[in-house]
Amino acid sequence: MWGAAIGDADTIRKFEICKQGMDVHTNNLAQAMVYAYITSGRLEPHIEDIKKSYKQKRDVMRETIARHFPDSVKVSPCDGGLFLWLTLPGAVDTLDLLKAAVKRNVAFVPGTHFFANGGHENTLRLNFSMVSEDKIRQGIEILGGVIKESIG
Repeated sequence: MWGAAIGDADTIRKFEICKQGMDVHTNNLAQAMVYAYITSGRLEPHIEDIKKSYKQKRDVMRETIARHFPDSVKVSPCDGGLFLWLTLPGAVDTLDLLKAAVKRNVAFVPGTHFFANGGHENTLRLNFSMVSEDKIRQGIEILGGVIKESIG
C-alpha cells in the first residue's frame, strides 16, 4: 500500500518515523497468529485446496475467452500465478478499452502499467483469483463484446 502526505517538515518527519516502525516487522500478535496457523498443520492442505480452485478459475477464464474474444486476441501461457496476460491487435489501446469496460461494470489492468518505459498499450492483465466462476464467465463475455466493438 502507498500514499502521500502534505504538511510541515516536523509532521512529515513524524509520519516517516511511524512508517519506519511499521516496516521493521509485523506486529507480534499477527506473527503469533500466523505461527499458530502454520504449526497447526492446516497450511499445506489449504494450499492444495486453493491451487485446485485457482486452476479451475483459470481454466474457466481461458475457455470463456476462447468463446467470446476475437481470434486476434492472444493469451499468454499461464503455468502459475493468478493472472492471464493478453495481447490485443496493435491498434487497440487498452486504456481506452478500460473506460468502455468500466461503463459495463468490468475492469482489468492495462498492460502498459507493467512496463518501465511504457508502451504495450495493446496488452492487459486479468485476475481470476477473487471472483466466482459465474462472475468470470459474465465479465469475460462483456469484455469480449467491448473488445469486438473496439476492433470494429
